[in-house]
Amino acid sequence: MVRRLLVLAALTALTGCASQPTRILWREMLGKSINEFAEPLPENNQQKVWIHNMDDKECDKGCQKGVEASCKGGDSGGGVAAALPSLGGGLFGGGGKSDSGGAWDGLAYEVFSNYMTQKRKGRVIESHHHNYMTEAQVQTHKQVDVIADGKNVAQYQSCEDLCLLDEAKKRKADKILAYQILKMEPEELIIHLRFSDSKTGLVEMSKTLKVHDSSISDSSF
Repeated sequence: MVRRLLVLAALTALTGCASQPTRILWREMLGKSINEFAEPLPENNQQKVWIHNMDDKECDKGCQKGVEASCKGGDSGGGVAAALPSLGGGLFGGGGKSDSGGAWDGLAYEVFSNYMTQKRKGRVIESHHHNYMTEAQVQTHKQVDVIADGKNVAQYQSCEDLCLLDEAKKRKADKILAYQILKMEPEELIIHLRFSDSKTGLVEMSKTLKVHDSSISDSSF
């Protein structure tokens, strides 16, 4: 009887453990990774830091392209038919940045910018597209020419190209903190981090880190 009760207790304990949900540690693991990576950096609250994922896809430049129009004659008296280019996000809105860095980019940016700011590792440049850095006087619209038979017949303003805003902010940065999330599971993270000088383009620090629950290891090699 005692043996039977022990077996039942063991089965109950195992069933209870199996039914417990896996703890999600995304924020904790990202915090541990940036602390491990950036801790050696000295406090330098004068340098401006641009934080971004390593998605190097070029922005949609369609809204900056010219328009080629062809004149057509005929019995109807003729007219002008304009062949508009592909504008990506559209002539009257959208367009701009191709943002496909990953599902955790927003959280990663939040954790990393909080760390860099609170630990005084640098001044993080605001990446929000509607913070226009007025001191830089960034122009996000381009003049587009309408060409017919080799002549410029009209002009209009392009859709807003927010890539120009990003590029201006990066040019103002002293340092670049780039990251790539290689693996993200509830209790395991593999991330590559790189810290570079924006003026020279030289990489000053680069590591691939593996965070599992509360432990962290260097997986660079």
